[in-house]
Amino acid sequence: MIATLRGTVARVSADAVVIDVGGVGYLVNVPSRVVAGVLPGAQLHLNTHTYVREDILALYGFPTVEDLEFFELLMSVKGVGPRVALAILSEADTRTLKKAVFQEDKALLATVPGIGPKTAARLILELRDKLKAEYLAGDGAAPAPAAEPARGGVVEGAVRALTSLGYREGEVRRVIAELELGPDATLEAAVAQALKALDRQPV
Repeated sequence: MIATLRGTVARVSADAVVIDVGGVGYLVNVPSRVVAGVLPGAQLHLNTHTYVREDILALYGFPTVEDLEFFELLMSVKGVGPRVALAILSEADTRTLKKAVFQEDKALLATVPGIGPKTAARLILELRDKLKAEYLAGDGAAPAPAAEPARGGVVEGAVRALTSLGYREGEVRRVIAELELGPDATLEAAVAQALKALDRQPV
């Protein structure tokens, strides 16, 4: 299995690049944003997924490990193969796509070629639980303050979740402090509210 490739871009097409590594050219399928950012002769490093079937051997490459892991997570959804997963990652960056799942943004996912409203709904249903397991897990959480144990745990969990999505911790804590979270607030609700507030912040 090929896990990474680093070499010179020999050729660029609409949805793939050929990377010359020691005189061997590897055809790698990549998101359109990768294609848009490279030219022949450039140096490129990709994290790759080797897709093997009876009649197919293909490489899919991504600039970050997070992109690669999300690509593989997408393929765990029934009916989503590598081509559809690649199209989804070509529609927006991984952070935006994860936010779309958290916020149940079916409209964004449904704009991807090959993804209709029903498939978009299934993606959200299946991925939301998997992303919650990854980003909203309570493992390693700091002990909550004794005065507000429930709210404190929710706040710390929300901070971990949102910083994992790429937000700065200071910005996240400031936004969460302004939210009206009751004593029965859930972690999922806190993250959803904070995401909406963060989206309203000036760029």
